[in-house]
Amino acid sequence: MGPMSVQKCLAACLLVLGVFVPLASSAVLGIDFGSENIKATLVSPGRTPIAIVSNEFGKRKAGSIVGFHNGERLLGEDAVAIETRYPDRVFLRTRELLGKTFDSETVSNLMTSLFLPYPTHADPERATVMVKTKDGTEYSIEEVVASVLHYVRSLGEAQFKGVIQDVVITVPAYFGQSQREAILAAANIAGLNVLGLVGELACASLQWGVDKTFVNGTEQAIFFDMGAGSSSAALVAFSSFKGKELGKPKTFGQFEVLEMAWDETAGSHLLDIMLAEHFAEEFNAKPSVKEDIKTIPKAFAKLKKAVKKTKEILSANKEAPISVEGLHDDIDFRSTISREKFEEMAAEHFARAASPLAKILASPKVNFTQLSAIELLGGGTRIPGVLSALNGVLAENKESLPENQTLDRHLDSDEAIAFGAGLHAANKSTTFRVRKFGAIDATSYGISVQVGDDEEVPFVQRFSKMTTKKTVVLNNVTDDSILLNLAYNRTEPLPLGTPSYELGKYNVSGVAAVAANDKYNFTGEVKIIVDIDDNGLARVGEAYALVEQTIEEKVQEEKPKKEKPPPKNKKVKDPMNDDDDEEEAEDKPKKGKKGGKGEKAEKKEGEDEEKAEEQAEEKESEE
Repeated sequence: MGPMSVQKCLAACLLVLGVFVPLASSAVLGIDFGSENIKATLVSPGRTPIAIVSNEFGKRKAGSIVGFHNGERLLGEDAVAIETRYPDRVFLRTRELLGKTFDSETVSNLMTSLFLPYPTHADPERATVMVKTKDGTEYSIEEVVASVLHYVRSLGEAQFKGVIQDVVITVPAYFGQSQREAILAAANIAGLNVLGLVGELACASLQWGVDKTFVNGTEQAIFFDMGAGSSSAALVAFSSFKGKELGKPKTFGQFEVLEMAWDETAGSHLLDIMLAEHFAEEFNAKPSVKEDIKTIPKAFAKLKKAVKKTKEILSANKEAPISVEGLHDDIDFRSTISREKFEEMAAEHFARAASPLAKILASPKVNFTQLSAIELLGGGTRIPGVLSALNGVLAENKESLPENQTLDRHLDSDEAIAFGAGLHAANKSTTFRVRKFGAIDATSYGISVQVGDDEEVPFVQRFSKMTTKKTVVLNNVTDDSILLNLAYNRTEPLPLGTPSYELGKYNVSGVAAVAANDKYNFTGEVKIIVDIDDNGLARVGEAYALVEQTIEEKVQEEKPKKEKPPPKNKKVKDPMNDDDDEEEAEDKPKKGKKGGKGEKAEKKEGEDEEKAEEQAEEKESEE
């Protein structure tokens, strides 16, 4: 095959995991980048090869937040500390703005529904989101996210006491191509080398299965996660495969993500907003209040912070108080709410949050005889109303589910994804040698391909295996240049905030040069390879032209082998007839010995004469 050049015109597992054997004094990070908080695990040589990274105050998570105040950039707890005093100087929920166009309805709804008061505008070149600080400095959303990633890197390096560059970063199931490209750009700005972008529930799957071998057959598990920004679920198959370790046969475990479902706005943060709006109406009803505090960023920021504690109390109690001193114009606010009232208000939201689990259980890919667990992840799954909605989904599928199937909590619901990310990072790094555990993530969106003016056709199905190569085969190619377009499948919904289905345009050239080469004959067949890499990005990697070449070789004719002459027939003496001896003696020629004397040999009788005759015949046959 002859190589061809590939020019991109417009931007658009089997993993091996397990017990650590460090090869050098280095470290990697697994980063669980959530919409509200960020957690990381440090994988390094030592007695504790994998551990949660703590911040300056010993907390096992940090806010995904950046603040700018008095010319300083504030991160983590420092940024959280000024959030209620200067809400327009603190940038949060920035992960949800990555890879989205500023004028999209998604961005507008996010800023409005979450009451985010910081100023944003469109990037003049890329049309994506930019933010502006109080002093007028502008930053791309990738630069803001890079600050958060760099902060986590610094925490890891302080704990490791050395430099760290290699990381694995988690992404939610609904992240499309542009969102993944944006987070890679942010990581690059932060000086990080991304070993891979891994789905959040794929990380949880690894953490759940890494210590199992599944030698008794395939098992299925469902993972459900409700975080601050979204809810999602995944169906995962676990099985075993045979391999070798240190030259000896061994059985290892593996998993494959079969299907995913999500609601990318049904997170627990909307419950905070719902409570804040409820109490804002109570406060606005006071005679002394002259303004709607929902329009006053500082006052509403105080209320949003207070209702978080109220929501937590309601998870364990039938009633919860709220108290905010000097909410606005030095007016204090105190109130209570019952769990019954809260659940009545949030019923629709609870149903939305549980819908991904319902979608997975309705999938034809579920084998209920193999289903062994339904694992809960995320802080939102501790809310009684959410648990009730999830149990309601199980009740609706009672006839199909295994007997006594319940919701499970075998994993740490807050840190399982972060630990899974650390395991992925250890595997992908060349620093660590680990026990095998196969891991295959899935693509979230299908991809179509169009060649020239031909019809666009589905090429990669939704929930296909991640990290794969697909081949576009073209026949009877005569043009020197081939235009190839990649796009999302038009029968599926687009990632929110994505303006069009198009992913990228490619120009494959060099066909004429291959056809003009006299060394071989061009068959007219061209193969274009589309890669889906470890980051879930689809792009044209390489292209080949199929050629035929005639090779002339001199062939020497083999000479026939000389066959051995058949042995002469030997006369058989009749022991009953003595006359045979006399006749035989008369017929035989006289033989003499070679030598200087030239004497004639004497006649031999009986067995001596027969022996001499046999020896002569054997000698003649050999010649």
